[in-house]
Amino acid sequence: MADVSLVQVGYAREIDSVFHARCTISLITLDEDVIEHDEHTQIPEIAPVKNILFDCGAAHESKAISETIIAVGRDISCGEQFRNPRMLPSDKAIGACLLRLSNETITIKYITTPGHTGGCCSLIIEGALRFDFKKYDKFAFVGDLWDEKDDESFYKSLSENPEQSVLSRSYIFNTVKPDLIFPGHGPPFAPQKQY
Repeated sequence: MADVSLVQVGYAREIDSVFHARCTISLITLDEDVIEHDEHTQIPEIAPVKNILFDCGAAHESKAISETIIAVGRDISCGEQFRNPRMLPSDKAIGACLLRLSNETITIKYITTPGHTGGCCSLIIEGALRFDFKKYDKFAFVGDLWDEKDDESFYKSLSENPEQSVLSRSYIFNTVKPDLIFPGHGPPFAPQKQY
């Protein structure tokens, strides 16, 4: 079982012609360790993990948290180890798996979803999941691929590559098909629209 809690619910809005934003930060707590077991991932092996902190903003300045993966963009750290998958932001592959972890009840994939920036990634979790006292089967933590649920009017203007954003969103909706999407700057939402 994985329990998801929101450390901070962010926002994204324009005030007096200036864009203001605060990142949503999610903490995924696992009831048993997940381990990396896929030899095809593009980063070195990571030790067993109990927690995952997902943030679309800058890397945390806090001291390393043991047994916790911190995922920001294409950078992944675990304890005092920092991993970079050595993919260039110019790589436009959608859905490339940078990291795969699992245990008997959970599978976690860290995949590329470029568009907002070339280095955007999403964390996909499948299995026995719980959020807000409800059970689910699949979550997508998408960072700035979605700023918030109702960002349709402005997300393209904030994207380095708007066409790539549309393709990555379509991949999340039509291939991943999550129960909930956790955006970069707002509360989670259930997908409604098809791309």
